[in-house]
Amino acid sequence: MPLSALSIMGVVTFANFILIYIKFKCKRIADATLDLCIFGAICIIFSYAGQAGLFVGMIASFLVSIFLWFSPPTKGGVRA
Repeated sequence: MPLSALSIMGVVTFANFILIYIKFKCKRIADATLDLCIFGAICIIFSYAGQAGLFVGMIASFLVSIFLWFSPPTKGGVRA
């Protein structure tokens, strides 16, 4: 895998962890926990496809984190 792809994967992973950390600091515990679980699941699932699969999984997880930032999970119609 080229160095540029590894650099992008590192930046995306770092940004994802920072976003999750901010969610915990803002007391969005349900949002951050769901995000962390999705991050772990995507990493495990895509890691079986090799480095390219892990690259796709990291970017997918980051996009899910951004989506959850703007559209937090709800529980019974009430923001969790």
